[in-house]
This record gives sequence, C-alpha cells and structure tokens, in this order.
Amino acid sequence: MSGISIRINLDGASANLDAILRHMADIRPFYRSIGNHMVKSASDNFHAESGPDGTPWTPLKPATIRAHAKNFRSALSILRDRGLLAGSIKFEVEADRLRVGAVAPYAAIHQLGGTIQKAEAKRRVAGRRFATRDERPDGAEVPIRAHTITIPARPFLGLGSRDLDVITADAEDWLTR
Repeated sequence: MSGISIRINLDGASANLDAILRHMADIRPFYRSIGNHMVKSASDNFHAESGPDGTPWTPLKPATIRAHAKNFRSALSILRDRGLLAGSIKFEVEADRLRVGAVAPYAAIHQLGGTIQKAEAKRRVAGRRFATRDERPDGAEVPIRAHTITIPARPFLGLGSRDLDVITADAEDWLTR
C-alpha cells in the first residue's frame, strides 16, 4: 500500500465478538424466551378477540349465538366457549428453529378461515330435543341435510408490532449477556 496507512488493533473487539459467537452457538434459550412470549401473546389475542395486528375478529352470527345458548355453551366470547383452542397453543424449540402453533385439529380453520362441507347424516335424538315437527321416540334418528359452513378468519397466531418490539429487545438483551 502506498501513501499512508495506520494499524488498528482489534484484540478487544475480537474477544467480544468471539464471546458473542460462542453465546450464539446455543440459541435455544433465546428461542424458549420468544416461544413463551408468543404463547402469551396468542392468549392476549384471545382475550382481546383480535388478531396480532390488533384487527378485531368478526363477531359471531346471531344463529351461532342461538346455537351456543341452546347447547348451554358461552355465547359471550369468540373462540373461547370451552378454552380448548386457546389452551392448545404450544411452542417447540429445536437447535436451529422455533415453532409456535396450536395443536387443536380445528385451529387452522379458525386462524385462516374457510368453508366446511358437511355431508348428509343422521343424528340420534333423545325425546323431542332435536325433533321439531313430529314427536319422535327416544333414540330415534333425525336426518341432517348436507350443508356448508363458512368460518371467517380469526387469526390468533402471528407477529404484531408489539411482538416485534419484544423480540428485538429480547435479542439485544440476550446478545449482551
């Protein structure tokens, strides 16, 4: 190199960088922290009845509210009448990734929305509970016509701006330990 040059000694910075790289070799504690946060965030979304971005969920239809009341289920909250969906949110940490999800089999239809095709079926009834036109003896079968159910998307999993702020702060905290 011609002209002028200076020599820079980065021994201290190299030692700090080496320490950070050693710390990052096992990122699972950081992932566990984020996983715990995301489970809590999803729970908060259920209580607020809104998506991760704060958008309110589509309200229940009057027919759904009537059906819930008829079956002695809560018609006051969306997606929380039994608490099974909200309680199914889990996270899984592996060496190189974090997965957060709901294990309830119907989680995807509520998160993403969609249409369900119900086939024709028969329902066994007791007494007159489901029989509307004729009296039916106990244990009789009542036909149920094929029909379609449309469920609106009510996202509960995802990253909102407050989640990104928490993750960024956790990452900075974790890297400086």
